[in-house]
Amino acid sequence: MIQFAQSKENGLVAPLIQARKQALSFKAVITLLHGPQNAEDGGFKNGLYVQQRSKFSHRYPEFWDVSAIRHVRAGESSQEAATRSLYEELGVRCTQCNYKAHLESRPEFEHIKLSVFHALAPATTPAPDHKGISRLLCLGPKELKVLLHDFKEQTTPAL
Repeated sequence: MIQFAQSKENGLVAPLIQARKQALSFKAVITLLHGPQNAEDGGFKNGLYVQQRSKFSHRYPEFWDVSAIRHVRAGESSQEAATRSLYEELGVRCTQCNYKAHLESRPEFEHIKLSVFHALAPATTPAPDHKGISRLLCLGPKELKVLLHDFKEQTTPAL
């Protein structure tokens, strides 16, 4: 399936692969999926879901990555893309993805406008699309800190 991206500067709609080749600006969303809320204190009892990319991934094979990341399609809002990313990657039907922040791009991603959303996981365990994901883990704050500090060379720039 051909994916189309829309350049914010000039409204141009082009196939995503062409937008990348021509370094046209386009939007993408990172969606962070948190474990179910703890009823007692309202905190996140299960932390943050992170995925290990498949060994067949074109970019960053077997690296640890954010819960879900997708390009915003032409005519689609960032919020719609965030909701779609959770369903396509993790099999999670989310009723509410909340905007968190806009990220400043790193030099290698300067043409991508990134927005971050967060959502709460349903009570059931997410069922990832195993074609693109090897493993899915829900890490607490301490485990996430260890991953980012001690295994940084095995994480994607998005994470």
